[in-house]
Amino acid sequence: QIFIILAVCRAISVPFSYVNQPRVIAEVIGGILLGPTALGRWKWFATNIFPPAQLGPLNILANVGLIFFLLLMGLELDLGIVQKRAKISLSISLTGIIGTFALSIGVSRFFYLNIPGLDEKGYTNFMLFIGVAMSVTALPVLARILTERKLLHTPVGVTVISAAAVDDATGWTFLALVVSLISTASNATIVYIIICALAFAAFQFLVMRRVFLWLYIRLTNFHHGNTNRGGGAHTLSEPMVVLAFVWTLISAFFTQAIGIHAIFGAFLTGLILPRENGFAIKLTERLEEVVSVLLLPLYFTYSGLKTNIGSLNTGLSWGCVFLVLSTVCVGKIGGCTMAARLVGKHPWREALTVGCLMNTKGLVELIILNIGLTAGILNTQSFAIMVLLAISTTLMTTPLVTWLYPPSAYLKKMEPSEKDFQKDREQLENPLDYDARFVLCLPNIRYVRKFAFSKILPLHSDFDRMR
Repeated sequence: QIFIILAVCRAISVPFSYVNQPRVIAEVIGGILLGPTALGRWKWFATNIFPPAQLGPLNILANVGLIFFLLLMGLELDLGIVQKRAKISLSISLTGIIGTFALSIGVSRFFYLNIPGLDEKGYTNFMLFIGVAMSVTALPVLARILTERKLLHTPVGVTVISAAAVDDATGWTFLALVVSLISTASNATIVYIIICALAFAAFQFLVMRRVFLWLYIRLTNFHHGNTNRGGGAHTLSEPMVVLAFVWTLISAFFTQAIGIHAIFGAFLTGLILPRENGFAIKLTERLEEVVSVLLLPLYFTYSGLKTNIGSLNTGLSWGCVFLVLSTVCVGKIGGCTMAARLVGKHPWREALTVGCLMNTKGLVELIILNIGLTAGILNTQSFAIMVLLAISTTLMTTPLVTWLYPPSAYLKKMEPSEKDFQKDREQLENPLDYDARFVLCLPNIRYVRKFAFSKILPLHSDFDRMR
């Protein structure tokens, strides 16, 4: 099963990469093709390759990958960016969320009345869940789109990343509340779950954050003192990595036990792990390949295996697809565009680009939908509709951004002024008249004595001998 999943996903991702589409779309489409929509209709294939009764181990492995992916999301979320642009970020994020959530009330009512089998958990829970699912923005997919389009350090990129970070944190918080409401019918139990969740979050930030920082300093110093290669402060200590992984699993277990979901504990752990000396970056680099190449495709393909596009066999079903897609685009793009224009003071072209980027759903949406399907809020038909929403909004993002915000629209703003250009030219022609700062990397501490009190420029021969 794993071999077939990885092979199919890789084959589909190749043509998608040529049109700058994220790999998660290929993974979901691969799952849809392997599921009841296409190959799953072949009885031999469904019985011998992906029999429903034997998908349990695949589901467990996929959920382990999901837990560590949420750890990565927490590690990659830079709260400092949000703090620096708090006003603009909050305005764009909350306007998009509130606008989309308000419009989703009508959509959820229409779904509830016209799609059979949605009354198991009640209309209120269904409405809240659909509102959260329609309002989120996929930060990881968004970051990759910005990087590929070279927009990450433009005014649009900085605004979108900070707003999406707020959007992400808000969406996970709302989802935790909705899941707690769904998991129990008792008001007292709901209050207990919320209190436990808040207490655990406070414990993570106030206690475990300091514990991990203290452990990181001690273990890094120990590792640095026992290595002859130098640079120990910038390498990962194996005990620190093990402790981070163990605490991730403990946190996931605790949040699952109190009635929320395992992913929230993992996400909180990612937020509180140390950022000093690039620890979060190093841990992300070590973990990302295993999660993104092996484990995460299993999760999204498993989502595709549960998606039956064939269940959308009426005009009403496809009408629901276009209804939810148009509603999300109006609420999210419209709300974020107006906030970026009025609060962020972006020109209309940039503001509309911000709105289109904030409409990216991708893998965060799929995670939420799987939680809803497992909890019994969604049935097969509504799940297929929402999966098509996630795929469509993500597919349209790159073409829209390319059309709205081509390189010619932002490269001109990034060109240096004539004064800076002239200064750089003079510095190149007369380098001795200017102070220069640089970093010199030495293979070992014993080389420092040769350079400590020397002028750098006359030592070309020494450099050559050392090389």
